[in-house]
Amino acid sequence: ILKHVRQSGNDKLHVVLGETGVPFDIDSKNCYEGSTMALDRVMRAIEENDLDVTLWNYFPNNTKEIGDDWCGEDLSIRMKDKNRALMSLLRPVVFEMSPDFQIVQQKFDPSNKAKKYELTLRQCKIESTSSHIIYIYLPCFHYSNPFIRTTFGSCRDYDRKSQLLVWEVMQVEDLSRDITLEVVNGAL
Repeated sequence: ILKHVRQSGNDKLHVVLGETGVPFDIDSKNCYEGSTMALDRVMRAIEENDLDVTLWNYFPNNTKEIGDDWCGEDLSIRMKDKNRALMSLLRPVVFEMSPDFQIVQQKFDPSNKAKKYELTLRQCKIESTSSHIIYIYLPCFHYSNPFIRTTFGSCRDYDRKSQLLVWEVMQVEDLSRDITLEVVNGAL
């Protein structure tokens, strides 16, 4: 379906993947390690296809014994006494950007120590604006000391309270040129 949407050339189409998640009762004895890895794989697929998503994340009475109390499922990120799989759930993501740009690729690996996030953008049209601001959510959960490198533009600010990184990108004259931002926790 996604292939057909992209090939249509209609940039006004928007795809939202509705209500996805992973079961948390597959390995609850191992601190939900398998479920956390499964959720990471789901989130990577969502990132790779640049989709928006709704995630089954909260049932206030969820317990290990009864799950979500719906058909025996146990999909909630939140339980009465804990959060689960936050390592895979909380991810860097473009929060807001100019419509002049499109996301070529974004990748995040929560399993390595550096917590590397890579974002590649391409400017799809040239407007009269000399620069563009791109806001990226960088969760403090992963980034206590973010180190940022860009191939174009500059990072003006990282606000720990809002967890937003402000990336200013100047006008790109060559529309075939990709621009990249890399973030790791600590130094590259």
